[in-house]
Amino acid sequence: LTFVSVTNAQCPVTEDSCFCQRKFGLYNYVYCQNMGNRSEVPDFENSETKYEELHIREGTTIDTIQPKAFDGLIIERLRLQGLLIHSLSTLSFYGMQNLRELHLDDNALEVLPVGTFSQLPKLLYLGLQNNAIRELHDDLFLGLPQLRYLYLFHNRIPHLSDGIFRNLTQITGLYLHNN
Repeated sequence: LTFVSVTNAQCPVTEDSCFCQRKFGLYNYVYCQNMGNRSEVPDFENSETKYEELHIREGTTIDTIQPKAFDGLIIERLRLQGLLIHSLSTLSFYGMQNLRELHLDDNALEVLPVGTFSQLPKLLYLGLQNNAIRELHDDLFLGLPQLRYLYLFHNRIPHLSDGIFRNLTQITGLYLHNN
Protein backbone atom coordinates (compact mmCIF):
# COMPACT_ATOMS: atom_id res chain seq x y z
CA LEU A 1 0.00 0.00 0.00
CA THR A 2 1.50 3.31 -1.09
CA PHE A 3 0.72 6.49 0.83
CA VAL A 4 -0.53 9.29 -1.39
CA SER A 5 -1.12 12.80 -0.08
CA VAL A 6 -4.56 14.25 -0.56
CA THR A 7 -5.40 17.19 -2.79
CA ASN A 8 -8.80 18.67 -3.47
CA ALA A 9 -8.89 16.76 -6.75
CA GLN A 10 -8.36 13.48 -4.86
CA CYS A 11 -10.79 14.15 -2.02
CA PRO A 12 -13.55 11.49 -2.20
CA VAL A 13 -16.37 13.69 -0.89
CA THR A 14 -19.44 14.38 -3.02
CA GLU A 15 -21.16 16.97 -0.81
CA ASP A 16 -20.33 20.51 0.23
CA SER A 17 -20.70 19.63 3.92
CA CYS A 18 -17.70 17.30 3.70
CA PHE A 19 -14.06 18.22 3.17
CA CYS A 20 -10.55 16.76 3.28
CA GLN A 21 -7.70 18.09 5.36
CA ARG A 22 -4.03 17.21 5.69
CA LYS A 23 -2.60 17.46 9.22
CA PHE A 24 0.98 17.62 10.41
CA GLY A 25 2.14 17.20 6.82
CA LEU A 26 1.55 13.46 7.11
CA TYR A 27 -2.05 12.48 7.76
CA ASN A 28 -5.15 12.81 5.61
CA TYR A 29 -8.57 13.30 7.17
CA VAL A 30 -12.14 13.46 5.87
CA TYR A 31 -14.68 15.46 7.86
CA CYS A 32 -18.41 15.85 7.36
CA GLN A 33 -20.54 18.14 9.51
CA ASN A 34 -23.81 20.06 9.62
CA MET A 35 -25.47 17.64 7.23
CA GLY A 36 -28.83 17.74 8.99
CA ASN A 37 -31.10 14.71 9.31
CA ARG A 38 -30.24 11.95 6.87
CA SER A 39 -31.53 8.46 6.29
CA GLU A 40 -28.07 7.15 5.24
CA VAL A 41 -24.36 7.96 5.16
CA PRO A 42 -23.46 10.29 2.27
CA ASP A 43 -21.90 8.82 -0.86
CA PHE A 44 -18.14 8.87 -1.29
CA GLU A 45 -16.11 8.33 -4.43
CA ASN A 46 -13.53 5.53 -4.58
CA SER A 47 -10.06 6.64 -3.57
CA GLU A 48 -6.61 5.06 -3.40
CA THR A 49 -5.53 7.65 -0.84
CA LYS A 50 -5.08 6.40 2.72
CA TYR A 51 -7.07 8.40 5.30
CA GLU A 52 -6.16 8.40 8.96
CA GLU A 53 -9.74 9.27 9.86
CA LEU A 54 -13.21 9.80 8.48
CA HIS A 55 -15.31 11.70 11.02
CA ILE A 56 -18.99 12.57 10.61
CA ARG A 57 -19.73 15.03 13.38
CA GLU A 58 -21.91 17.77 14.86
CA GLY A 59 -25.04 18.97 13.17
CA THR A 60 -25.72 15.57 11.63
CA THR A 61 -28.03 12.65 12.38
CA ILE A 62 -28.06 9.42 10.38
CA ASP A 63 -30.76 6.76 10.68
CA THR A 64 -28.85 3.81 9.22
CA ILE A 65 -25.46 2.87 7.84
CA GLN A 66 -26.30 1.31 4.51
CA PRO A 67 -24.46 -1.68 2.95
CA LYS A 68 -21.00 -0.84 1.59
CA ALA A 69 -21.27 2.75 2.83
CA PHE A 70 -17.49 3.19 2.90
CA ASP A 71 -16.42 0.65 0.26
CA GLY A 72 -13.70 2.06 -1.98
CA LEU A 73 -12.07 4.08 0.82
CA ILE A 74 -8.91 3.28 2.78
CA ILE A 75 -9.61 4.45 6.33
CA GLU A 76 -7.88 3.61 9.59
CA ARG A 77 -10.29 5.28 12.04
CA LEU A 78 -14.02 5.77 11.51
CA ARG A 79 -15.77 8.10 13.95
CA LEU A 80 -19.57 7.99 13.84
CA GLN A 81 -20.33 9.15 17.38
CA GLY A 82 -23.48 10.90 18.56
CA LEU A 83 -25.32 10.68 15.23
CA LEU A 84 -28.45 8.90 16.58
CA ILE A 85 -27.76 5.90 14.33
CA HIS A 86 -30.53 3.32 14.76
CA SER A 87 -29.42 0.47 12.53
CA LEU A 88 -26.53 -1.19 10.78
CA SER A 89 -26.45 -3.65 7.91
CA THR A 90 -24.35 -6.81 7.95
CA LEU A 91 -22.49 -5.17 5.05
CA SER A 92 -22.22 -1.63 6.47
CA PHE A 93 -18.45 -1.90 6.83
CA TYR A 94 -17.78 -4.09 3.80
CA GLY A 95 -14.49 -3.29 2.08
CA MET A 96 -12.89 -1.70 5.13
CA GLN A 97 -10.07 -4.22 5.60
CA ASN A 98 -7.67 -1.51 6.84
CA LEU A 99 -9.94 -0.16 9.58
CA ARG A 100 -8.26 -0.17 12.99
CA GLU A 101 -10.74 1.87 15.06
CA LEU A 102 -14.52 2.00 14.84
CA HIS A 103 -16.32 4.50 17.07
CA LEU A 104 -20.09 3.97 17.16
CA ASP A 105 -20.66 5.26 20.67
CA ASP A 106 -23.43 7.63 21.76
CA ASN A 107 -25.96 6.47 19.17
CA ALA A 108 -29.32 4.68 19.35
CA LEU A 109 -28.28 1.17 18.30
CA GLU A 110 -30.42 -1.62 19.77
CA VAL A 111 -29.53 -4.58 17.55
CA LEU A 112 -26.20 -5.52 16.01
CA PRO A 113 -26.66 -8.00 13.14
CA VAL A 114 -24.37 -11.04 13.08
CA GLY A 115 -21.65 -10.42 10.51
CA THR A 116 -21.58 -6.65 10.96
CA PHE A 117 -17.94 -6.68 12.06
CA SER A 118 -16.74 -9.86 10.32
CA GLN A 119 -15.02 -7.99 7.47
CA LEU A 120 -12.69 -6.02 9.77
CA PRO A 121 -9.59 -8.21 10.30
CA LYS A 122 -7.33 -5.34 11.47
CA LEU A 123 -9.79 -3.79 13.93
CA LEU A 124 -8.13 -3.03 17.28
CA TYR A 125 -10.78 -0.79 18.91
CA LEU A 126 -14.58 -1.10 18.84
CA GLY A 127 -16.58 1.54 20.72
CA LEU A 128 -20.26 0.67 21.21
CA GLN A 129 -20.81 2.36 24.56
CA ASN A 130 -23.79 4.59 25.34
CA ASN A 131 -26.24 2.96 22.94
CA ALA A 132 -29.38 0.94 23.65
CA ILE A 133 -28.03 -2.51 22.73
CA ARG A 134 -30.25 -5.21 24.20
CA GLU A 135 -28.57 -8.41 23.06
CA LEU A 136 -25.29 -9.76 21.70
CA HIS A 137 -25.41 -12.84 19.46
CA ASP A 138 -22.78 -15.53 20.14
CA ASP A 139 -21.21 -15.03 16.70
CA LEU A 140 -21.25 -11.23 16.65
CA PHE A 141 -17.52 -10.88 17.22
CA LEU A 142 -16.32 -13.49 14.69
CA GLY A 143 -13.71 -12.17 12.25
CA LEU A 144 -12.00 -9.81 14.72
CA PRO A 145 -8.67 -11.58 15.35
CA GLN A 146 -6.82 -8.38 16.36
CA LEU A 147 -9.47 -6.72 18.56
CA ARG A 148 -7.90 -5.42 21.76
CA TYR A 149 -10.46 -2.96 23.17
CA LEU A 150 -14.21 -3.49 23.28
CA TYR A 151 -16.43 -0.87 24.90
CA LEU A 152 -19.99 -1.98 25.65
CA PHE A 153 -20.78 -0.05 28.83
CA HIS A 154 -23.99 1.97 29.28
CA ASN A 155 -26.22 -0.24 27.15
CA ARG A 156 -29.18 -2.49 28.01
CA ILE A 157 -27.55 -5.92 27.83
CA PRO A 158 -29.18 -8.06 30.57
CA HIS A 159 -26.98 -11.15 30.15
CA LEU A 160 -24.12 -12.60 28.12
CA SER A 161 -23.70 -16.18 26.94
CA ASP A 162 -20.64 -18.08 28.10
CA GLY A 163 -18.98 -18.12 24.68
CA ILE A 164 -19.70 -14.58 23.50
CA PHE A 165 -16.05 -13.46 23.66
CA ARG A 166 -14.42 -16.82 22.80
CA ASN A 167 -12.84 -15.60 19.55
CA LEU A 168 -11.40 -12.39 20.96
CA THR A 169 -8.00 -13.87 21.78
CA GLN A 170 -6.13 -10.53 21.75
CA ILE A 171 -8.56 -8.63 24.00
CA THR A 172 -6.88 -6.57 26.73
CA GLY A 173 -9.71 -4.16 27.57
CA LEU A 174 -13.34 -5.25 27.91
CA TYR A 175 -15.72 -2.67 29.39
CA LEU A 176 -19.22 -3.87 30.29
CA HIS A 177 -20.31 -1.82 33.32
CA ASN A 178 -23.77 -0.21 33.68
CA ASN A 179 -25.79 -2.66 31.64
